[in-house]
Amino acid sequence: MGKRWITTLSGLLLALSASLPAWAQQLPEDLSSSLIVEPIGPQGWNLRFVDADRETARRLRPLLGKAFGSVESFFSRAFAQPASIVIAPDRKSFTHVLQKEWGVAETACWMVATGVADFMVVLSPRVWKEQACEHDAADSRHLGNLLTHELAHVYHGQFNPTRDFSGTQGIDWLVEGLAVLVAGQLQEGRLASPAEAVKKGAVPPRLNQFWSGRYRYGLSGSMVDYINRRFGRPTLEKLLKATDLNQVLEVLQLSEEELIANWRKGFERP
Repeated sequence: MGKRWITTLSGLLLALSASLPAWAQQLPEDLSSSLIVEPIGPQGWNLRFVDADRETARRLRPLLGKAFGSVESFFSRAFAQPASIVIAPDRKSFTHVLQKEWGVAETACWMVATGVADFMVVLSPRVWKEQACEHDAADSRHLGNLLTHELAHVYHGQFNPTRDFSGTQGIDWLVEGLAVLVAGQLQEGRLASPAEAVKKGAVPPRLNQFWSGRYRYGLSGSMVDYINRRFGRPTLEKLLKATDLNQVLEVLQLSEEELIANWRKGFERP
């Protein structure tokens, strides 16, 4: 979950010093100063959490280890730089991150994680039962896929000029669809099927509408999957640097209409 559904506001981080690390700039000051810090994953990465989440951190460690491997294996290349992973102890502190990064006033109950080039923040699964919806903290597979999804955003952000996808135009489907594909979430039963969307005539006519409605994960993920299969991994990696739809279409040498039509053919065959 990134900024794709958010109207970006200017004037970030007014309350905190710009010299602070990126992860600290986004958290309430009293919380950022009380976090336990432990190394994790690739060299230079760290996991930060409050004392109440020691057990949560212990449980997430192997899932994050697999997630690191999945992301780097997919791209056959390491992350460009280290980042911090923060376990936010409650909804208030998690929302504070999105307020600082993108000017979000409140977060919906299904929003439990966010990732950009410099940091990833996860609402502690310890509080999901009371402070989240549509997520089961006891489902390790779902939790692992979610962590992989957000780490894919971190990876993408490190190769994208925006770093947090602010100011991108018309590529929400690419940003989210790539994370869905990397995380293997197209196979999750929770995602509405793109084939169902095609059958019901629920496919939007424009790509900038793919990341909307109940089919958004399936549509976006399957479109990126199509690009990956049709044009190959090197082409998909070129798209990591795209900041608008025109750049994507220029790399693919297709019009928007042609891309959507070609993608649909995979669901319309008998």
